[in-house]
Amino acid sequence: MAKLQAIKCPDCGSPLSFTDDQEFCYCSHCGSQIYKEDVHYDKKMEYKLKKLEMEDKQDKRDSVLLAIAAITPFLILLALIIGRILA
Repeated sequence: MAKLQAIKCPDCGSPLSFTDDQEFCYCSHCGSQIYKEDVHYDKKMEYKLKKLEMEDKQDKRDSVLLAIAAITPFLILLALIIGRILA
């Protein structure tokens, strides 16, 4: 017995069902012809894109933290100088 794989149509989001031996099917909602290998490729690309977006966000956070760490000694020195001037 062939196993069903439940996935969504990349065009309209409606559920599709492939059996192991099917290479493609037609979406019952929008009529698009969807190849099984294209759907799996899209999922891999979506995963890679999300991973890159997360890495980009982390790089931005790291840049902000580095900038804060770099400026902190100057702010401390400035506070000491102002403190001596006002004293």
